[in-house]
Amino acid sequence: MKLNNERQKASPHCSTFAFLQTLIANAKKCKRAAIFQSHRQCILTIIFALTTFCSFGQFPNTQQAPTPHQFTPITPGQQNNNSQQDRTNKQNQQIIQNSQQQQNKQRQQLEELYNDLHEDERKRTINYNFPSLRQIPTSTIFRKAYATLDSMLLGQKEMNLKKAVYTIENAFLDNKLSYSKFNNQIKYIADVCRQKMQHDKIDPNNSEAVNMVIYQVLCDTTDIQNPKTKVFYKSYPYTYDFNDFWGREDYTKQFVSKVLKTHSGQCRSLPLLYLIIAEELKANAYWTFSPSHTFIRFQLNNGNWQNVELTNGRLSSDSWVLGSGFVKAEALTSKIYMDTIDKKQAIGMLLADLSTEYTEKFGYDDFVLKMLNRSLEIYPNNIVSIMRKADYYTLLLKYVIDQKGKPTLAQLQQDPHANNIYIKRNEMYDMIDNSGYEDMPKDAYENWLKSIDNETQKTNRK
Repeated sequence: MKLNNERQKASPHCSTFAFLQTLIANAKKCKRAAIFQSHRQCILTIIFALTTFCSFGQFPNTQQAPTPHQFTPITPGQQNNNSQQDRTNKQNQQIIQNSQQQQNKQRQQLEELYNDLHEDERKRTINYNFPSLRQIPTSTIFRKAYATLDSMLLGQKEMNLKKAVYTIENAFLDNKLSYSKFNNQIKYIADVCRQKMQHDKIDPNNSEAVNMVIYQVLCDTTDIQNPKTKVFYKSYPYTYDFNDFWGREDYTKQFVSKVLKTHSGQCRSLPLLYLIIAEELKANAYWTFSPSHTFIRFQLNNGNWQNVELTNGRLSSDSWVLGSGFVKAEALTSKIYMDTIDKKQAIGMLLADLSTEYTEKFGYDDFVLKMLNRSLEIYPNNIVSIMRKADYYTLLLKYVIDQKGKPTLAQLQQDPHANNIYIKRNEMYDMIDNSGYEDMPKDAYENWLKSIDNETQKTNRK
């Protein structure tokens, strides 16, 4: 027994087992502690190495019990010695068996700990948010633009649509759009309207009459001389630019600054120009949406509403707008279409446009979500913001799925963070489905635009 005890003491595995046992206990205790996080990789490497050592290391040499083939006849006087030897062999076998069991147990514990810690490490390195794009120098312009619009919505600055439109266009143009030039061009159009109002003896407090003047100035040639100063005021009609009207090749095709430069625009920029002029003249006019389209509405003195279709310079009817076939009853109920939005909601819509400009230039990060959420706070029925938020979560979910090695849906849902993104994405698409939105194909929209020429002028005036 003394010999066996010495062997047990000398065995390197005994000290290894003790170290492993201590390592397991300490690792479990400090698993979530900061000290473990800072040395995580080192500890994982040690555990993996020791697990491998336990798997392939050799047991200490011990005396083996004789097999039946090793039987030796017992001679007189040897019987007692052989009995003692048998007991020794059995003890040695028990030691080996106990050592094997202990080693297997330690190896199993180490493997479980390694797998557990390795899984934590894998989860810890997955990014559930887009990488921040704040480090891009020109992205600062967009953050300042957001702050400007948000301060208007909070009442900290005057709510001014002209400044709001300039702010988001200037951000996309890397702070190179001249405000003085932009403002002077707006001011000139407003002055032409004022001269016409004076010439036609229009009451500046008559909102319907002022809107009709704006409509005429933007959609027809105006040539007026001020009788006192003898200065001529002349303006030519602003037309629809059918080339890349969605701005897919050139995003600035949607800008008001582009309209001022070229005298042509599309169904976003022309209505915004109209609203800015109405703001300058203190007339009430409203932005209105239909599938893939926007136009102007203002209220007549008799309480009825008049639509201004700037794509062809006509006063249109609701029936013509609804005639596109893509306005469902649900869309009218949810008010994503054919509803008038005020200046505050228009600025909320501009926040959504700012988010699109940001993704066009840089891509997606949490700042995009911040802009969309703020837009929806101000204008909850804004189908554009809802759709762009659905896009955000769709791309974010794909970003997480790619990091996780494209797991199955069941595996994805076991990760609370990933499942939360999955749920939010589905919620946004449910909102779109419940709103009555229906996508209007490009060909259908182009054909609808061509039908503008067949729309006769209607005024509803009595």
